[in-house]
Parts: sequence; C-alpha cells; structure tokens
Amino acid sequence: MFNANTYLLPSHQNDVFKSCLKVLRENATSLKKRLKARQSVRLYARTLLTDIFISLGLKVFLLYTLAAPILRLVIVLVKNLLQEL
Repeated sequence: MFNANTYLLPSHQNDVFKSCLKVLRENATSLKKRLKARQSVRLYARTLLTDIFISLGLKVFLLYTLAAPILRLVIVLVKNLLQEL
C-alpha cells in the first residue's frame, strides 16, 4: 500500500508549512510589531501548534498544518466549529 518513495510538497503546501514555522518561531518582540488583534490570534496559533507537535508528533503536526491555513484553523477551533473543516 505505501512505498518508501518520498515526494516534495507542492509549492502552495510548502508555503503554508513555512508560515506555520514562522508562527512557531515568533517571540514576544516579533508579536509586539503586529496589531493587537493579530497578536492574540498568532499567540493562540503558536500555542496550538506547539501542543500538537509535542503531544501528537511530527507527522500529525505536518498533516494539521496542511489541512487549512493556520489562522483559519485557529478561528474555527476558537469558535468550536470543527465541523467547518
């Protein structure tokens, strides 16, 4: 069923993954440069991504980051509307 071949991500998925990595790398200084409304969303996204990576591992983290743009996932989770995914 599965083979050992590896494949590169399409460019749009690679961009989404890189944006998630940027969110993970943000710190208090870089967050302060953003609008207040964006700060809270990005902080929640960073916390969520960290929890997923630590609790569920790299493979689930990758799948989660590719499911939809991270900020959309955060908004959906905050509103408790997982069925929208």
